[in-house]
Amino acid sequence: RNPDLKLKFQADDLKELIEKQATLLQTAALTVKPGGRLVYATCSILKAENDSQVDHFLKHHPAFFLVEVEEVWRKVLKSLFPGVTS
Repeated sequence: RNPDLKLKFQADDLKELIEKQATLLQTAALTVKPGGRLVYATCSILKAENDSQVDHFLKHHPAFFLVEVEEVWRKVLKSLFPGVTS
């Protein structure tokens, strides 16, 4: 929607965005039921917004653990199509 935004994006903007994302993760974590999932996704390929953010969250929230999306999709597809094997 804003193709010129990447040209205006500054280091301070990234810092503010990362702080907002961390706050969102903190808040969302409080709403996850036992056995539930917290899905975190961005529209960025920046390590600071993805891997680093997830690593920081997991370090401070030991009740959560990383599940690879492929594993989740495999289970979902198997439940939808039980007779199909991969």
